[in-house]
Amino acid sequence: MQLTNSDVIKAVIDAEILPESEASLLKEGVKLDEQGVDSLAFYNLLLVLEERCGIHIPDNEVNQLHTMKDIIDYFNSKMAG
Repeated sequence: MQLTNSDVIKAVIDAEILPESEASLLKEGVKLDEQGVDSLAFYNLLLVLEERCGIHIPDNEVNQLHTMKDIIDYFNSKMAG
């Protein structure tokens, strides 16, 4: 399984972080906090993705994730290895 941009957007919607009309406009390479996702919502997003993918993100690695691309790359590298 590969995590995609669509998977992250679906998680944003399912976690009620942003409405679908706004979530679909999220840009992959722009920091999520610059796109209206506050820190609490960001952690909720990571929790949803952790549950869906069966991967735990250690606290010391969360600080490396800022954009959807960071999240996608992180999860895909963990699922591959």
